Amino acid sequence: MEDPDAAKSASGVGHGPRRRRRLRVLWPRHGHQAPRGARVPPMDRPRLRVLQGLGPDRGVRALRQQELGRCRRGDHRGGGAARAREAEMMAAERTGQWSSTGARRRRTPCVAATRGFAADAGTATRLSVAGEPQVRKRTSNRSPEVLQSELPWADTVAVKHDPDLVNTSTPEFERRVRAVVVADVVGYTRLMEAAEEETHARYRTLRVAVVDPIIVLHRGELVKNTGDGFVAVFESPLDALRSAVELQQEIAAQEARQAPERRICFRIGIHWDPVILDFNDVYGRGVNIAVRLQTVAPAGGIVVSSVLLGQIGNLRDWKLDDLGEVRLKNLARPVHAFAVLLPGVDRSAAAAGPAKSSGWARLPSIAVLPFKNLSANPEDRYFAEGFVEDIIVTLGNIPELLVVARGSTLAFRRGVGDPARVGEKLGVQYYLTGGVRRSGDRIRVAVELIDVATASVMWAERYDVDPEDVFSVQDDIAIGIVGQIATYVRQTEIKRALRMPPQNLNAYDHTLRALDLLYRLDFASFSRARTLLEKAREEDDTYAAAYAFSAYWHMFNINEGWSSDPDAEIDEVIRLSNCAIERDPANALALAVQGHGRSMFFREYDAAMDLFDRALAASPNNSWAWIFSSATYGFVGNAPAGVARAERAIRLSPLDQQAFFNLCLLGQNHYLNGSFDDAIRWCRKALSLNPRFGNAERVLAASLVAAGRAEEAHHVAHQHAQNLPRFKVSDYARRCPFTEPQASIYVERLKAAGLPD
Repeated sequence: MEDPDAAKSASGVGHGPRRRRRLRVLWPRHGHQAPRGARVPPMDRPRLRVLQGLGPDRGVRALRQQELGRCRRGDHRGGGAARAREAEMMAAERTGQWSSTGARRRRTPCVAATRGFAADAGTATRLSVAGEPQVRKRTSNRSPEVLQSELPWADTVAVKHDPDLVNTSTPEFERRVRAVVVADVVGYTRLMEAAEEETHARYRTLRVAVVDPIIVLHRGELVKNTGDGFVAVFESPLDALRSAVELQQEIAAQEARQAPERRICFRIGIHWDPVILDFNDVYGRGVNIAVRLQTVAPAGGIVVSSVLLGQIGNLRDWKLDDLGEVRLKNLARPVHAFAVLLPGVDRSAAAAGPAKSSGWARLPSIAVLPFKNLSANPEDRYFAEGFVEDIIVTLGNIPELLVVARGSTLAFRRGVGDPARVGEKLGVQYYLTGGVRRSGDRIRVAVELIDVATASVMWAERYDVDPEDVFSVQDDIAIGIVGQIATYVRQTEIKRALRMPPQNLNAYDHTLRALDLLYRLDFASFSRARTLLEKAREEDDTYAAAYAFSAYWHMFNINEGWSSDPDAEIDEVIRLSNCAIERDPANALALAVQGHGRSMFFREYDAAMDLFDRALAASPNNSWAWIFSSATYGFVGNAPAGVARAERAIRLSPLDQQAFFNLCLLGQNHYLNGSFDDAIRWCRKALSLNPRFGNAERVLAASLVAAGRAEEAHHVAHQHAQNLPRFKVSDYARRCPFTEPQASIYVERLKAAGLPD
């Protein structure tokens, strides 16, 4: 029966313009009572199972999520008949009515039509089923007659003012703690290119028959369909995990009959965090973390955060693989993650067409175990614990390493035993262990870096500290240890990548191989490095380091005089470094490379300084940021600061493959500071590590001229001409990054040394 106030409400008489309206839709109650033991067609069982035990609100929400087609009166032919039967039977379950005769040519309630209408509407409303409010939406000031025409399945449409929905200035969203589940189809683009319509039909079937029912059955809510995946939220983290496990197992069973290369499988990531629920969508950091966790999950697998597992408690139902601290794209801090091992899931689809793995997922991982207090003095224990914390924090600033949180290592406080046990328990390739002993008036700190795979000591060192200065030097020792760790781990990882067959390489491995070739500075190896960096970008388009090192490659190519089109390559330096920053705004290497490019090629010193500041804010102990910024400080006339920054970079990375580059820039800053003997010493040391490095030869030649050692300068110029026969001083003068008068003086000294003009 139509409400007598409907017309008055529709016209807005007696109500202010800010007043909202409520739409009250009365659904029909046709059909017969379900007989006991009535059989339900197999295709309808998942829908009815979903609704069992759920209240009216959840029942209609479940109904809305099925994405049923719009059902119009008398139009139930073909596929419409199946959809009509589904709609009818679900509505019957909701209202306590039943039709044993299947779809009939009559008015059938269709939730998709309701949702479609509500999505097109404008202001807040309530859609009611059998007089009970179910869903809040928005509607415009349309009359009941118009609304009736848009909802042909409804017997009656009545519009009422809703006094409890008065518009206010308060934002209409909720902030709640939820478990966020993000799923994405593996190789979706490949599947669509191979068979677009078939893939879409199969994916839609999985959504309707498997995904949606399981989510609702576990009391979840599907809030977003991403085209090749979805986002769902759960009030209970346990429900979220159970739902994800059941989804993966059911989908694997459904797809088992398909050829391996055609199977649809999902990656799933789950996180527990406060989120914003607004306009039938979900936003916030919790969603971002779940999205990133999904990217490191294996095909057909699940990766969850330790935060979510901490809310569950009893995890005996599943086996978990501790992935350690995983550094995820665009997140400043790594996330402690676990992979859920699912023995029932067929992972052969990964071999057929795996999505490209994140470069971060394969970074080397390290744990710093609790240091032993070998002294009788219990106060030394606090020093040992603080020392470990300093090392962990400093290591965490290195983007090339994944560092396990200190809390995860406390189980090894009493000792290590078998190194393999550390690797198995913490999921790391390397670990640092050590001890603190007081001996007389000194404190001795001993550390060892262990390779888990070989159980061998990669590096060991001892430090003697005056107890009076212990806290003042603690940071310096930690930085020194971290510099050694980063260097040794990087060299070990490069050797590992060089031993791997090409078909097993990922983006990270390709990048490591490229660096090994890049620093040789012979043209053939250098060209091969570019090819490997291109492969790394193809393998993983999200891996920022591959783009940053590609920009670095072009920078070297220009400076070594190998470029046939320097202007085009300068543009490429900026483009590639921009690509790296877009993929990871906190990537210190990318920021430092672009800063160096802007300083050296465009003389945009202020912009470069800003980029260096950003790089060091993101990673305070990044040797790239320190060494590149040292060059710019020298360019602008602050050579003493340049010397200090270069020394810091060398200390952070003393045995790195790029040590020749760092030593050269230290010598260059000494040259700009007028310390020519120091410049000569450091440039000769750089050339002893890499005799092909042209910039070191040029700085050395200019320093020798400035020191009055012309004959030695001529010899260096001759060697430079053999290494770089295409180099001309006149070409270099146009892009010399020094400010005046240093630029002109430097060019004249190069000419005086005998470099060709």
